[in-house]
Amino acid sequence: LSAAAAAENQPRPEKGIMGAVARNAVQVAQGMLTAFNTSMNKAWRQEDGLWFAHLAECRAQDVEWMQWQRSVWAEEAEDRRRKLKWKEEDMVQRNLDNARSLWLRFVERNRRDVEEKSEQLKAVSSLAAIFAGFAVVTLTQFNLQQNFSMTLVGIYGILTALVVCCTVFLGSVY
Repeated sequence: LSAAAAAENQPRPEKGIMGAVARNAVQVAQGMLTAFNTSMNKAWRQEDGLWFAHLAECRAQDVEWMQWQRSVWAEEAEDRRRKLKWKEEDMVQRNLDNARSLWLRFVERNRRDVEEKSEQLKAVSSLAAIFAGFAVVTLTQFNLQQNFSMTLVGIYGILTALVVCCTVFLGSVY
């Protein structure tokens, strides 16, 4: 810049009363602006402090919420563990119930088989008693003729005795 331009940018000293009033007005304005700036800075700091206090309160609430959330997660984990335990116990109980029902079916089937065999033995013993009765009757009612072979009579006696023995044996089974 030239010297003339620099001289133009220089504030000119005012002369007289008007110059003093203008200087006082400028100083008063600067004082008012400084006071306003100071009060605005103070208000901003107070607001900023309140905001930080609010943030601290929000953080405290966040921490409290996180602790609550952790307790909820812990309860949910405990519920899952309990449900798993109940499921395992239920599976054990179902296995026991299945084994019990299988055993009862096996016992029932064996009972029916025994009853069936018992009925069959009763029928065989009744039939054996009938055969024995017929064998005894035929032995007592058998009439020998004069020209009959004694060998055949002996064989007939042995077979009749055998039938009676078998009948006694089968009759004693029941």
